[in-house]
Amino acid sequence: MTLLVQSDKAPDWGWLAGKPDYLLAGSEQNPACKSFDPAFQPGQRLYFRLRANPTVKRKFPGESASKRIGLYKEEDQQAWLARKAEQGGFQILSSQATAEGKVGGQIHRSPEESHRLNLLAVRFEGLLQVTDPERFRQSVQSGIGSGKGLGFGLLSLARA
Repeated sequence: MTLLVQSDKAPDWGWLAGKPDYLLAGSEQNPACKSFDPAFQPGQRLYFRLRANPTVKRKFPGESASKRIGLYKEEDQQAWLARKAEQGGFQILSSQATAEGKVGGQIHRSPEESHRLNLLAVRFEGLLQVTDPERFRQSVQSGIGSGKGLGFGLLSLARA
């Protein structure tokens, strides 16, 4: 299995050195790290892949807080992606959504408070066009949507 980590801080993988099967054997720089400082241009087209948790916030009668609700219909997922693109300085030229199932887990807010998570995983792939390079750069840096701590939101790019 390969894991891609994107961070604005240099990682310290030293604590993995003594653990078998985590790092590649015999590699000098393990794991491999490289600097990524892209420059985007208005109108630039890029292929993209995004694993996301498309949701909307809804407030239900009798409840004080809003809840995130997963979007299960592909047209709702595509509309979600189009909204995120507009906010993030790009537009979607073509996109295919593939449902990857649900990701479960638990979140612990304090020793006394925890609740179960059940998140919808959707992989978007397609072609985008940069409309606002600075906002797009921020989207690439910060990720898109909710669930980033659980592996969602990383926008992977390739030249078109």
